[in-house]
Amino acid sequence: MTAFIQSTPLQRVFKLGSLEVDCECPNATFEESIKAIRKNYSFFRFGKIYEDDGVVEDDRIVYNLPKLPPNSNG
Repeated sequence: MTAFIQSTPLQRVFKLGSLEVDCECPNATFEESIKAIRKNYSFFRFGKIYEDDGVVEDDRIVYNLPKLPPNSNG
């Protein structure tokens, strides 16, 4: 008996607080996905996200961007 395993890539979601941004390029590499997200959402430029930081939730992988500390004019 031969079993076939068919895999589909998980949908990437980038999250900052309550904002969730779906990756528009599901077949792209992680770096290409980050570049595409940063073009439309400039605040994703300031935090570091690594591929290993992703957390699997249901049928998607979620990358949480750490919030930046507020600026002070101190």
